[in-house]
Amino acid sequence: MMVRRIETPAEYLRRLREDPAELQAVFQEVLIPVTNFFRNPKMCEALGREVFPKLLEDRPADSAVRIWVPGCSTGEEAYSLAICLTEFWITLPGKPRLSCLRPT
Repeated sequence: MMVRRIETPAEYLRRLREDPAELQAVFQEVLIPVTNFFRNPKMCEALGREVFPKLLEDRPADSAVRIWVPGCSTGEEAYSLAICLTEFWITLPGKPRLSCLRPT
């Protein structure tokens, strides 16, 4: 209502009924976005083919691998990376120990 400079709820309801674009804008603002994993499947393939093998190369089985995702507000990228790494990890012979660290 503030953005449109509408003073009463009744006026804003009228605007919503008459303006489909305004209704869509409210709809987008109110909904929680649906999680969208793997927005870039080629990126996951490249990670498994090029990055993860080098990351784990010559690494002791008991050493930690930590991956940070900067600027990730929803967690989609972090979970996508964790899933990609896990899918790569299960293909390894003599798998190193896998554990997840959770923030405290």
